[in-house]
Amino acid sequence: QGYSLPDMLAKAAIQLDHATYNGYTYQDVNIKGHINKGLFEATGESADTSITANFNVSGQLADTTVRNLKAVMNLAKADLYATNWYDKPMILKGNLLADFSSLEPRRLEGGAWLTDWQIAAEGQVLPVDSVLLIAHWQDQQYLSLLGPFGFIKAQGNVDYTKVGAAMGQLINKPLQPIDSSRIVQLPPDQQLQWTAALSWPTSLQPLLPGLRMEKPLIIDGRMNSDSSLLVLNAALPKLNYDSLQLDSMLVKAHIQDTTLKAVISLAAIKHKVVPLYHTQLQTTAHAGLVDWDLDLEDVKHLPKYKVGGLLRFLPTNVMELSLKPDLLLNKAKWTVAENNLIRIKDGGPDTANLKLSYGQQSIQLSTQQDSSGSKPAFLASIKDFQLSTITGMLAADTLLANGVLNADAQVRNWDTSPLINSTLKVDSLIVQGAAMGTLNAQVETPVPAQYKLDASLTGNDNDVKVAGTYDSTINAAVNIAKLNMASFEPFTFGNISRMHGTADGQFTIKGTTDKPNVNGNLHFNNAGGTITYLGSDLTLPDETIIIDDKGIQLNKLVIIDSLKNELVVDGRINTKDFTNYSFRLDVNADNFMALGKQQSQDQWIYGPAFIDSKVKIRGNLDLPR
Repeated sequence: QGYSLPDMLAKAAIQLDHATYNGYTYQDVNIKGHINKGLFEATGESADTSITANFNVSGQLADTTVRNLKAVMNLAKADLYATNWYDKPMILKGNLLADFSSLEPRRLEGGAWLTDWQIAAEGQVLPVDSVLLIAHWQDQQYLSLLGPFGFIKAQGNVDYTKVGAAMGQLINKPLQPIDSSRIVQLPPDQQLQWTAALSWPTSLQPLLPGLRMEKPLIIDGRMNSDSSLLVLNAALPKLNYDSLQLDSMLVKAHIQDTTLKAVISLAAIKHKVVPLYHTQLQTTAHAGLVDWDLDLEDVKHLPKYKVGGLLRFLPTNVMELSLKPDLLLNKAKWTVAENNLIRIKDGGPDTANLKLSYGQQSIQLSTQQDSSGSKPAFLASIKDFQLSTITGMLAADTLLANGVLNADAQVRNWDTSPLINSTLKVDSLIVQGAAMGTLNAQVETPVPAQYKLDASLTGNDNDVKVAGTYDSTINAAVNIAKLNMASFEPFTFGNISRMHGTADGQFTIKGTTDKPNVNGNLHFNNAGGTITYLGSDLTLPDETIIIDDKGIQLNKLVIIDSLKNELVVDGRINTKDFTNYSFRLDVNADNFMALGKQQSQDQWIYGPAFIDSKVKIRGNLDLPR
């Protein structure tokens, strides 16, 4: 009865038997509601097997806003994996209580509470402490969000339906070219300032067990749309993720009308493979022109790398990049050719004219007209380039990689169906001190949307060839005539040391990346090394691993320790995708040295320790038995 809110009287009931959204079919959802001259109430229940919940919402509709909103929801189960909202198994459970006397865009008053929430993931049930949102008005808006992650507090005079757009347009304003048709119009009268201290909750540590934050991320800032002002500061004192440690990251950004100034600095990244010393990026932007400089220092705080350039945003979806002449790569002063330019239009290279050189080394990017397509062909040429010029950026004790790179590439029809023709050769390739030999590779597209690869690694007791094609499926062959296991050691990332012996074998790889079909064998000849975290010297004397449609077959695979005692593994590791595994293995050992002597101070479990075993391993990775 009635069509306007002050006069409307209505009731409704919805019973949803089944409906499909995002690839999942929801079932058994019931909602009832009524409205009486602006006062409304709705109740609902979902008995779906993946979403089990009930709720009650009431309040008053007044003009274009809602007053006296009260909401209660009890979520017994929300399976995000089954409903295709998350790509890994995860189930949520918890309660929501909300009570707002005003939801007016410029006057938010009330609160919302999340209580008794649990996350079931990775085979564990993780409790999440209460999360609280409090909003009140006293001459201006005050907002507080508190929870196990820390807090966020904000205050000011804003319209919460417009403040996000205002902030986005403030950031975009210095990047816009001087063009009257694209003048940024900011929502007026949006003033806000905020502070935050954020950290990873202890209760959620099992989700990311390697993540540790000794001190929180501190953020503060302010904005004023009337004066086109945005200020942002952030500081992260220290963060650890597994073996990587990030030390003292600072961010400072200041936008005033059409001018941006920003500095991002990092004291150090500590890691065995990818360490960095002091690094800083400085940027200024005005009317679509971005001036940037990236500087990296060595351990003595002397300049090691310096790269700078100008990035110009132009109308009609065009960007132009040019490099400054002061180019320092691994403490060597490279020459940057004058009038260098890379022009990007509609996401691809429209014009390129860039040449960098140092002695006999050179890198050149260019474009040329292509009669077979509407866009120019893109050309890249690299001559006698020392890989240490780039890998020296990392401050590891052992250089990540070195060698002499020569390469040529041509890309045509990049805007429709790219056609690629490229060759690459790295002479005297060394990876983390291990000599590899010579790497050759050729990539081309014999037909559109199909990529063909021919690659080889030869020399230093290596002879490995890979040939194949990829379109929607993989069709490749790997021929390992000989692989020096010492060359493979860097790719164990420190988990195995003092590798020795050789391997040989052949594989075919077909199918898709999600479901590869691998068939072949790999034979080991006196191949082994020291397992770092066990301190055990293990060797495969003369053993073969077979890979077939079902997975990996181990036919009484023999592993010997440094005293020539044997551990024998017999059976299968079954898998269809090399992601999910099931086991049917028998492991037998007699006086086998499972733990060796301590290899370093970092090894906190060590022996010698010997085992006798007759073990059957069944089940899968989630539930082995």
